[in-house]
Amino acid sequence: MKALVIDDSRGARKLVTRVLVGLGFTVHDEPLATSALRHLQEGHEYDIALVDVNMPEMNGIEFVRAVRANPDWEQMFLFMVTSDSSEARMIEAIESGADEYFLKPVKADALQSKLELLGFEFE
Repeated sequence: MKALVIDDSRGARKLVTRVLVGLGFTVHDEPLATSALRHLQEGHEYDIALVDVNMPEMNGIEFVRAVRANPDWEQMFLFMVTSDSSEARMIEAIESGADEYFLKPVKADALQSKLELLGFEFE
């Protein structure tokens, strides 16, 4: 299982990466959505991407829309990870193509439960 973590906060990337590695994922992280998009365009494939909403250059919602516009990446699950708990932002994220919306900090048991609902299996 491979995961892509995108967040402009180094600490947030490290926390989410630790949780995912603990669940058995191989993780690649990027500080910006623009660099993550280039990484995908280079042919790297992931089962899931956890994306911060508020980032410079390209926000997480714009990233989700770009990914959903490319049929090569349609199987990748997209999770928004943010401290923004507004209902309007949640609706915007889901309508843009995100599969799930998580509030920071990401907790291992909650993430595992959501992933299991999507068909991921853990030991």
